[in-house]
Order: sequence, then C-alpha cells, then structure tokens
Amino acid sequence: MKLGSFEWGIKTSGQLNSLDKLNLSLKALGLRLNRKFKKPAIVSEFDVSHIQLPDSKIVKETLEYINDVHQVPIKHHCLRTFLIGEYFGATEQLSFDKELYAISALLHDVGLEEQHCCMHEGIDCFAVEGAKVAGEFLRKFDFNEKKVAIVEDAISFHLNVNIDKPITEAYLLNKASATDTIGLYRYQIHDHTAQQIGDRYPRNGFNEEVHTLLKHQCRIRPKSRIAFLYSNGFGGMLKENRFEKKVLL
Repeated sequence: MKLGSFEWGIKTSGQLNSLDKLNLSLKALGLRLNRKFKKPAIVSEFDVSHIQLPDSKIVKETLEYINDVHQVPIKHHCLRTFLIGEYFGATEQLSFDKELYAISALLHDVGLEEQHCCMHEGIDCFAVEGAKVAGEFLRKFDFNEKKVAIVEDAISFHLNVNIDKPITEAYLLNKASATDTIGLYRYQIHDHTAQQIGDRYPRNGFNEEVHTLLKHQCRIRPKSRIAFLYSNGFGGMLKENRFEKKVLL
C-alpha cells in the first residue's frame, strides 16, 4: 500500500501519520538537493498546438462534467495540466494511456468543489475524495474497472511530493499539476512553450482562486497532505508562481 494511493486514502482517511510526514519530508529534501546541485538541462521549444484531448465519448462527457463543476480558473488549470502532462510525456518519451491521462487531469480537482467536499464519510483529503467522485462518475458509463482504478490512483497520488515513473499516468499528473500550480518543474519547459500553454488556457486569477480553496482544506483537514504541504512552503511557492516566467527554486 503506497502512500498517496487510493487504497491508502481509503484505509487511512487520507490522514498523515508521523512516518508519512517523515517520508514526504525526505522526498522534498531530495527534490530540493537535486534541483540545487543538478545542472539544468537546455530545453528546446516544443509546439503544443497539435495536442488535443482524445476524441472519445468518455473524454467528451468528462469535459462537459467539469464545465458544470468548475469555474473558469480551475477548469483552465485542469486543461493546462493535461497539456503540460502531454508535453512531459512526449519529451520524456513515456508510454501512457492518453485517454486515462486526460480523464485524470480533467477530474483531479473535483474534490475541491463545495458540492463534493466532505460528502463521503471517512475521507479527510480532497484528492482522495476527488478520486472517489471520479470513480463514481466513470462507473456511470460502465467504464472498465482496471481503468477506473488507474484514474482513482492518479488523482489520489497527485498531492504527493513526487511519483515513480512506472506509475506513468500518476507520475504525469503529479508533475504537471505541480508545475502549473507552484512552478516546480517549470525550468524543464521552454519559455515560448509555456507562453503557448498560457495563451491557450489563460490563468484568469487561478493562483488566488486555488489558494482560497486550498487554505479552506487546510482548516477543515489539518492532518491531510495539503495541510502538510502548506506548512512546508507550498503557499509561498503558489503566490510567487508566474507560469509564463521561469521560476528557479
């Protein structure tokens, strides 16, 4: 049972224990040391204009669903997360299920919204609750259970500090959402590519909107991963992130 997985979230209610906090702290330290001492690679411009959502019924249904659930700032974040994940998948030459990744990216923040927040007994984390909501949504369309499990895990995992590459859809969602939210891997994206992404799906006050939603989560769920992340500088990184400009942490 891996920390951050949907199974972990259901069994623990999404609450961190002391060992979990130590695990996340060590991963965050390793990430910072790697950034500090590893020479940044030169990145090439990449045209994302050809990247489109998969043309499948379930993706269209999912897009319609988030149009109803999210206001524009969060909806555009989900769409930028899709684009950024596709970019990382292409530049890192990863093999992944594009439909499952698109669904995961589109649905990964549904647990933040009032109509889904705290609606499931025994869940104390918005990412785990969002994963459960996503699973319930997909099952309405008789979606394959193994595929449902991949989406549930990807959404539940996305609040971890990082994810191993073998869990490819979760790895891409974690990396892409962190890049759009706090600029964590922004240095791996060419400035022109970042501008292209921002022009396609403008931020529209996203940083301020998501900060309000996440601070609410910290208040009502003090033992969750997002509360732990905020206590370790997430809020400041979110405030400083201007995606169109490189952020070197």
